[in-house]
Amino acid sequence: MGSKKRTSNLVAEANEVVGVEEENAVTNPIKKKMKKGKEKSGDRADGDVPTASIPSAGTNSIKSMERKKERKTVDKLRRHGASDADAQENPIMNLDSKVNETRGQMVASSGNALPAFHIDVFKDLASADASLREAAVERLVAELQEVHRAYEGNKELFESGLKLEAEKDDGLKDCAPSVRYAIRRLVRGTSSSRECARQGFALGLTLLICTISSIKVDSLLKLIVETLEVSASMKGEEVRDCLLGRLFSYGALARSGRLNGLCVSDPNTPVIKEFVSVLLTLSTKKSYLPEPAVTVILELAEKMQVEHVLNHILEAPGLSEWFNDAVGAGNPDALLLALKVREKVSVDSLNIGNILPYPFSPTRFFSSDHLTLLTQCWKNSTSCQPRVHSVWPVMVNMILPHLALDVLLLLLPRLPASLVPVVLSYKLVQGLMDILSTKDSWLFKVAHHFIKGLSDWVGDDDVRRVAVIVALQKHSNGKFDFITKTKTVKALLADFKTESGCMLFIQNLMNLFVDEGNASDEPSDQSQTTDDNSEMGSLEDKDSGVMGISDSLKSWIVESMPSILKSLKLEPEEKFRVQKEILKFLAVQGLFSASLGSEVTSFELHEKFRWPKAATSSAICKMCIEQMQSLLASVQKMDVSPVLLQSSEFSDLGSFFMQFLSTLRSIPSVSLFRVLSDEDEEAYQKLQTMEASLYKQERRGGPEDFMYKYHALRYLLIQLLLQLLLHPAEFTEPVSEIIICCKKAFVLSDVLESGEDVSDSDVLWMDVLVDTLVSLLPQSSAPIRSAVEEVFRCFSYNVTHDGLLQMLRIIKRDLKPARHREADSDDEDDDDLLDIEEDEDDDTDEAQTVETGESEEQTDDSEAVVEVDKESPEESDESDDGMDDDAMFKMDTYLAQIFKEKKNQAGGETAQSQLVLFKLRVLSLLEIYLRRPHVLTIYSYLARAFVNPQTTEISEQLGQRIWGILNKKIVKSKEYPKGADVDNVLLVTLLERNLKLASRPFKKKKSSAADQSKKKQSAAWKRHKMLGSLAQDSTFWILKVIDASNFSEDERHSVFHAVKNLLTGYFCSKKCPIKSGFVREIFRRRPWIAHNLFEFLVDQCSSSKLEFRRVEALELVIEVLKSMISSTGSDNKAAKKMVKTQGIQKLNVLIKELVTNMPEKQSRQADVRKFCGKVFQTISANNLTKAFLKELMPEAQTACESHLGELFLNFKNGVQQQKVKDSA
Repeated sequence: MGSKKRTSNLVAEANEVVGVEEENAVTNPIKKKMKKGKEKSGDRADGDVPTASIPSAGTNSIKSMERKKERKTVDKLRRHGASDADAQENPIMNLDSKVNETRGQMVASSGNALPAFHIDVFKDLASADASLREAAVERLVAELQEVHRAYEGNKELFESGLKLEAEKDDGLKDCAPSVRYAIRRLVRGTSSSRECARQGFALGLTLLICTISSIKVDSLLKLIVETLEVSASMKGEEVRDCLLGRLFSYGALARSGRLNGLCVSDPNTPVIKEFVSVLLTLSTKKSYLPEPAVTVILELAEKMQVEHVLNHILEAPGLSEWFNDAVGAGNPDALLLALKVREKVSVDSLNIGNILPYPFSPTRFFSSDHLTLLTQCWKNSTSCQPRVHSVWPVMVNMILPHLALDVLLLLLPRLPASLVPVVLSYKLVQGLMDILSTKDSWLFKVAHHFIKGLSDWVGDDDVRRVAVIVALQKHSNGKFDFITKTKTVKALLADFKTESGCMLFIQNLMNLFVDEGNASDEPSDQSQTTDDNSEMGSLEDKDSGVMGISDSLKSWIVESMPSILKSLKLEPEEKFRVQKEILKFLAVQGLFSASLGSEVTSFELHEKFRWPKAATSSAICKMCIEQMQSLLASVQKMDVSPVLLQSSEFSDLGSFFMQFLSTLRSIPSVSLFRVLSDEDEEAYQKLQTMEASLYKQERRGGPEDFMYKYHALRYLLIQLLLQLLLHPAEFTEPVSEIIICCKKAFVLSDVLESGEDVSDSDVLWMDVLVDTLVSLLPQSSAPIRSAVEEVFRCFSYNVTHDGLLQMLRIIKRDLKPARHREADSDDEDDDDLLDIEEDEDDDTDEAQTVETGESEEQTDDSEAVVEVDKESPEESDESDDGMDDDAMFKMDTYLAQIFKEKKNQAGGETAQSQLVLFKLRVLSLLEIYLRRPHVLTIYSYLARAFVNPQTTEISEQLGQRIWGILNKKIVKSKEYPKGADVDNVLLVTLLERNLKLASRPFKKKKSSAADQSKKKQSAAWKRHKMLGSLAQDSTFWILKVIDASNFSEDERHSVFHAVKNLLTGYFCSKKCPIKSGFVREIFRRRPWIAHNLFEFLVDQCSSSKLEFRRVEALELVIEVLKSMISSTGSDNKAAKKMVKTQGIQKLNVLIKELVTNMPEKQSRQADVRKFCGKVFQTISANNLTKAFLKELMPEAQTACESHLGELFLNFKNGVQQQKVKDSA
C-alpha cells in the first residue's frame, strides 16, 4: 500500500507540471499546424511505430536506414485518412494481445510464475481524461516494478523467454527487457501529437525513471537523442514532433529527481552539465523552444542545493557564452534564467555576464542605464503573444513591493495618524517581516529604508508613535523585533518623553488587551448588577464567539507597559500618575476577574474596569503579578528622604496599590483570579492590616532610621502579599514570622523613644528576622530578594553575632559534610581557621613537589593541594560538622530541605545548584554587612570557604564571588577594623595561617601529570596563584590591622614568631614558593618587624645551606640595614645601638661566609660584590668603618682583598686616611 500511495502522489505531481510545460511549448504558429493535423487521422497513435516496425522474437536490430524507410511508410499511411488509420491501429492492438497471449502460454508452460507486463496499457496514456492517464501510469509502473524485481532475481529465465523487441546497445543492460522496451516506447510517445499523448507518456517516463534506479541517466540522455533524431528528410510537423518529444523527455528526467540525487551522491558528475548543455542546444532549434527549455532548467535548479547550482548548472558548457550573447541578441529567456538563478543562490557570478549588474542589487537593476541595456530583451519578450512571457511576473514581483514602499514613504508626510492602522495593514506588516527576516532577500534594503523613513516620520509625535507601535505589534503578535531581528519597536518605546504620550500608549494597549474592537456594550455597576443584565452579558459572551488576541501579544503588552518607565524623565507627580495607571492595569488583569460580564464600574473609584471576553490564561496572570513586583521594587529603590516620607504630598505607590486592592476586593462582582485557602486568606488579611499600621507609623514620624525601617518592611509585606497570590501555601509561615518581627519593631521603637534599656527579648527577635529573611532567599523572585536586602540594610546595625554566624554557616556548608569525606584525608591542626593542612616531610614530598630551585620557575601545572580540615574545638559549639542529619535539619529549614532533596535524588545535582544559588544570595547580604563590626569573623569564614577546593569545583561563579568580596571589599578596602573590638588572638592566628598559605608549594597529585588534561592542570595552577595572591594581600591587611591595634609586647612577639617561621621555611626549603619581594614588602610596610628580625635574618643568611637563597636574601639584609640606620623617632636610638653592637658582628660573619665560599656562578658573584659594596658604603656613611674592621677577622680581610679587590681596599684605605686626619 505504501508504494501505491507514493506512486499516486508522484502521478499527481508530475501530471500537474507536465500540463504547464505543454502550455509553454505550444505557440501560435504550432496551433495553426495542429489544426491541419486534426484533419489527418494517420498520426502515430500513442507514440507507436507502424506494424512493420514492431519487432518480433528473433528479429535483427533495426538499422538507421530501416528507420528512415519506416518513417516514409508512416508518412504514406497518414495520407489515407481516418479509416486507413484505424486499419493500421487494429493490427497493432491485435499484435499486442497476441504477444501477451503467447507470453502467458510460455510462462504457464515453463512452470515459473513470472510477473506479466501488459503492453496494452500504453493505449490509455494518450487519453484526454486525466484520471485514465494517471491510472494507466500507475498500472504501468507497478507492473514494470514487479517485472524488474523478478528480473534481478533470475536474469537467465528472462533472457531465454519471449522478447518484445530486438536487443539494442542502449546502455540499459541492467534493466529487464520489458523495462527497456517501455523506456524506448515512452520516449517515442512524447513525440506524438495525438490528444494528450505527450502529457501521458512524459508522466509515465517521469515515474518510471524515479522508481527504477537501474536506469542510467547518461544512457537515457543518449537514448533520447537517438530515438528522436531529426533527419534532413523530415518535414515541418515531424521536426516539431521530435523536438517537442525531446523537450518533454528532458522535462520528465528533470522532474524525476534523479539528477538531484546524482549531485548528492557524486558531486563531480558531468551529467548535470551535459543535461543543461543539451537543453541549451535544443532551445536554439526553434523560436518556441527557449522559454520551455529554460523552465525545465529552473525546475531542476529549484530542487538542487545552492552549491550544486553554482558548480553544475552555472558551469555548464556554453552557458556563459549564451549569457554573454543575450544582451546583444535580446534574449528574454536568458534574462529569466539569470534572475531566477540569482534569486536562488543569492551570490553574484561572473558566468551570468552583463545581463545582470555586478554586484547585483534591485536598485542597480532598475537603473535607467541597465534597463536601456535590456531594451531588446523587452521587445523580444512579446514574441509569445497573446501569452505573457514568464520574465514579466518575475519583474513584477521585484518592482511592485519596491514601488509600493516608496509610494508609502511619499504619502507619510501627508498621512494623518488616524489612518496608520489602515496603511500598516496585516498584509503589509507580514510582508515587511518576511523581507526583513532574511538579509539576503532582494528587498531587504528597501524594507529597511522604509522602516527608517517610518521612524523618522514618527519623530516626537506621540500620537504617530503609538499608532505605529500598536500596528506593528498587533499584526506580528508582539514579535516584530524578534522576527525582523531589528530594534524598531524597542527604539520607538524608548522615545516617550511626555505624560500625555505615555497615557495615550497605555490606553491603546489596554484597548488592545481587552480586544475592544470586538467588545460589545455591557451594562455593569459596582454591586447592583441585576441577574438579567448578568445573564445577558453571559449570552453575549457565548454568542460573540470572540477568541481574543493571542497570549504572545498579551505578553508583549504586559511587558512593554512598565518598560516605558526605564528611560522616562518626568516630574515626580507626573511619573507617579503614569505608574499608577500601569499598576491599575496589571492589578485588574492579573489579580481579578469579573464574575458578571466583562465590565465593572466602581462608584468609589469613579472608574470602569474591563476584562477580555476570553478568560485570561494563568500564564498571563502570573506575568502581570511579576511585572507588578518589578514595578514596586524599582519604586522602592528610589532615594526618599525622611522629610518626604512624612510629607502629605508624598505619593507612595505601595500604599496606593494596597488601597486599590482593598477597593476592588470589596466589589461583589469582582473576585481574585484564584481562590485562597483558609491559611492563605488569614495571611493575606494579616499582611494588609500590618502594612496599614506600618504606613501610619511611617507617616507619624520619628527617628530617621526607624522611618526607613518601616518603609522597607512595608514593601517587603507588599511583595509577600503578591508572592502569596502567585504561589499559594508556600509563604504562609514566613508571613507569620515577618508579622511577629514587625510587631517587635514597634515595641523596640517605643522603647528607644522612651529612653529605656533594651532587654534581651527585644534583641533576640533580630535573630528571628535574619533567619526569616534568609529563608526567603532560595526560591524567591528578584523583587522579593531586593526587598529582603533593603530590610536587611536597614536592620544591619541590629544584627547580632549569632545572626551573623547563621549566615556564615550557610556559606561554609556543603552537601557533603566533612564527616562523610574520605577517611584518608590528612586532618591536623584543629585550630586551623583557613583549613590548611601542615607541610608534610620534605623528603617524602620531594618527588611530587615542584622545586623552585635555582631556576626559580614552576615546572609543573598539576592540581594544588589544598585540603579541608576538621573544625576547631573552640568552634564546635557554633559549628555543626559533628551533627547527624536530623540535628542539622533543625538548624536551618532551607538547608534541611536541600539535604532531603539530595537524599531523594540519585545525583543530587539539583540540590547542589540550589545550594550554590542560595550561597550567592546570602553573600549579597554579607556584602551589606561588611561595613559593620565583626569583619574579621566574616573574613575568616569566607577565606575558609574559598580555600576549600570543593567551592570552585562545585561552582566557579561562587568562588569568583567570594574572591571578589575578600579581595575588593575587605582586604583592599580603605576601611578596616580598629579599636578595642578587634580580637587580637584571632588576628595573630589569621596571620600565621595566611603566611603558611603563602608559603604552600604547588604539589602534584600522586597520579601522574600525564593523566590530567591540560585544562585541569591550567585550572589548578591558576587556583594556586589565586590562593597565594590572597594569602599575601591578606597578610598585608592583617598587619595593617595589627599596627592600628593596641598590641602588647607578648602579642607582638607572636607576630615576630610567625614571620620567623616564614623566614625559616624560606631559607631551609627550596620548595618554598615565597619570593624575597614578598618579605621585603612586609619589612618596608612594617619596619618594626624588620628591626626586630634583623639579627635573625643575618644569621639565616650566614648559615643557610641553599646558596641561591642566601644570595637572594642579601637584598633583604640591605633593606633592613638602611631602614634601621635611617629610622627616626623613639626607635632610632635603639636601632642604631643594635647595629653598632650586635649588627656589625653579625655582618662580619656574613661577609666572611660570603667571601670564603664565593659562588661559582658569575651572576651570583656579582650579587655578592654588590651587597658588600652597599654594606661598606652604609658603614662608612655612618662612621662605623673602624668598628667594622676591628671585628673582621684577619683571614676574612685576606679573603675580601682577594675576591673584592679595590672595593675592599678603598673601604680600608678610607679608615687609614681618617686616622691620618685625626692625628693631624
